[in-house]
Amino acid sequence: MAAVECKYYQRLEDEKVQCLLCPHHCRIADGKTGICRSRRNHHGKLVSKVYARPCAIAIDPIEKKPLYHFHPGTTCLSIACTGCNFRCLNCQNHDISQAAPDEVDHYELQPEDVVALCLKHKCPGIAYTYTEPLTYLEYITDTARLARRAGLWNILVSAGYVCPEPLADLLPYLDAATSI
Repeated sequence: MAAVECKYYQRLEDEKVQCLLCPHHCRIADGKTGICRSRRNHHGKLVSKVYARPCAIAIDPIEKKPLYHFHPGTTCLSIACTGCNFRCLNCQNHDISQAAPDEVDHYELQPEDVVALCLKHKCPGIAYTYTEPLTYLEYITDTARLARRAGLWNILVSAGYVCPEPLADLLPYLDAATSI
């Protein structure tokens, strides 16, 4: 699978890059990843290591997100890729949030496959959850855009540690968000 170039970064000298997705603003040398482990410098280009590679897929009640007044009694397709830009000691999903992408089994699901899976299981929406979904923002944005066209809603379950511009680009596709 070809690597997908990340949108929010700048090139530095000596093939280094600076990620501009979250306030950590990781400076990343060639061949290395940032704090989240989801984004890697590949010869001076920042690429997503987890695009279309979710490690967790489940059908959850909407109340588990926790959203109690947003389509109560419904389900959603929950997906997650590895990675997080925090190191919380009490993380209930540390086995995937604190892992590198190559340390965890994953599925190969393009954005259109996620939408098809959601429709197949008659879920009215998709939740980007379990880890820090903003670390795989490009995958979420592409999936959410297709989900919106298919009449599905999009939920973000996030710590919200993100820079304003990336968040502003994602907001038009979100229907609900909760902070973990």
